[in-house]
Amino acid sequence: MGAVTVTVGSETNVDVDIQVKGTDFSGPDTISIGNVKYDSDDNPSGASTLTDSYVTWYSVNKNTSDVKQVYYWITIPPGKPGGDYTSTFYYQAVKK
Repeated sequence: MGAVTVTVGSETNVDVDIQVKGTDFSGPDTISIGNVKYDSDDNPSGASTLTDSYVTWYSVNKNTSDVKQVYYWITIPPGKPGGDYTSTFYYQAVKK
């Protein structure tokens, strides 16, 4: 499990959707981004599956300050070799 903090400042003058996506993990083998779950609390129950396309995670109203943690969990599939794996997670704010 790991967490990232996402901050939207009150100077944002439009309503926005906060979106997330990821890339497959590369290393000694490939691990699909579909093996990653994410959520805004530290409990994986009810977490969403990360994809390689942007998906709206939550929305923020204009002129509102908002700070959220996004937690991630990865499931290593059976038979995948040990070693260092790398992926990239992306975030964007899109005007509603």
